[in-house]
Amino acid sequence: MNNETSPWWLSNAGKADGPFTSDVLVERIRTRELSPDAYVCKAGTDAWQRLADCPEFAGEFADTPPPPPPPDSAIPSSARPTSKQDHAWNPFTIALLGILFTPIWSGILAAINANRLGIAQPLWRPLTVGIGSQLISLAADCGGLDMGFLWGEVIFTLVPLVLLWSFDLSPQYPEYERKGEENAEKWFVPLLAGSPLALMTIVYWGIVLFAPLEPAETVHRFINASSTSEARKYCTSNMHTILDGFDELDKITGNIPVDDNFEFELLDEYYGEYSDNESRVDYRMKTAPTEHDPASTMHGYFYLRWLEGRWQIDDWIITAHSQHPGGIEPVSFSTLLPEMLEEARREYPQGQTPSLGQRFNDGMEFLRRNWYLVMGGVMLIAAMLKSLGSRL
Repeated sequence: MNNETSPWWLSNAGKADGPFTSDVLVERIRTRELSPDAYVCKAGTDAWQRLADCPEFAGEFADTPPPPPPPDSAIPSSARPTSKQDHAWNPFTIALLGILFTPIWSGILAAINANRLGIAQPLWRPLTVGIGSQLISLAADCGGLDMGFLWGEVIFTLVPLVLLWSFDLSPQYPEYERKGEENAEKWFVPLLAGSPLALMTIVYWGIVLFAPLEPAETVHRFINASSTSEARKYCTSNMHTILDGFDELDKITGNIPVDDNFEFELLDEYYGEYSDNESRVDYRMKTAPTEHDPASTMHGYFYLRWLEGRWQIDDWIITAHSQHPGGIEPVSFSTLLPEMLEEARREYPQGQTPSLGQRFNDGMEFLRRNWYLVMGGVMLIAAMLKSLGSRL
């Protein structure tokens, strides 16, 4: 039986179809009904083989395009092109930006990065360090543990980042460099795009930087203002009278109520005691002894109102004073200042000749504030004396 008439069985959906003559198969090959990968078996045998591998039909596929590539799953991973999800991040970048985005962000990114680099690292470790540091920080805040900004950043930010770098991110760096630039995510934007937590942190920082100040922060900035004009930024016009009174008191006595002799401690703050647009911040103020007054402690509160989209101090109230152990009625500084000014004018009358001790203290204060003028004068006098001595 020759090639033209030999019967062939054709594999069709796992079943033998036919038999067909060689002419029929050749015609179906030419009409593209059969591909080179179709399996056939010559009648009387049990050897199934591809059409393209049969000498009887191989010549029919000389001008046909090659078969399509196998599915992606059949390609070895080493030869498969990397996708965006396979790209790794710079471990140093993850550690550095953790200062801005918190250690919990760096811990999550470190775990994801280890998986992308194909490094056998325990994923629980960076997650535990990152998430644990934030939980401890929240517990400290809820428990009222105040370490200050600097120590808080060291304990709850720098220490966790050092641990993450030492145990997880630093071991990732050699593999990151080995993969090369083509498989590396670029510096900033892709890093954020891969982490919703980072984007949430950016939103949080935006709120912190541009949101209105809270009542306690408003009072804090008012107390630490370097000038009256700066203090006015945090007050309503009602407080301007109090500030003007303090300026007048300063001119008379040479001492202002809020300086190095005064120590402020802000206590609790309350919202909506009267309405949603009102709040108060309690304080304790300690004064050092002076030539005219003993040391004292005052308690009171700042009354704030929500005006023009921000909190503004509207009044400064005293509720207790150590020199009045029997208690006093809550009173505003706007009421006390006229009495304070009158008393100051009696103690420091205009035109009064200062005492010898006062003049000495004033002179020493002038020298302290103008030391550069004094030194310049001394050097000038020395130069003049030297020049005069050379002429004599």
